[in-house]
Amino acid sequence: MKRWKKVLALSAMGLILTSASYQLSMDNTAQARPLPRAERVSPQMRINNEMQNISEYFGVDKQTLVMYYNNGW
Repeated sequence: MKRWKKVLALSAMGLILTSASYQLSMDNTAQARPLPRAERVSPQMRINNEMQNISEYFGVDKQTLVMYYNNGW
């Protein structure tokens, strides 16, 4: 029982000393920076670019890909 009291007392003392030496300064908080502006691209432009990339990679005609895309494939 005495051992547990000593361990508890030493732990509490360590926490108190640690928290006393660790101070947060509210004046030096980091300021949020605005996000960099992203270039907006219309969905149709993205679809066209993706169709072009697929067409070049697989060697399939772009119009065939657009036909399949419009049919829901």
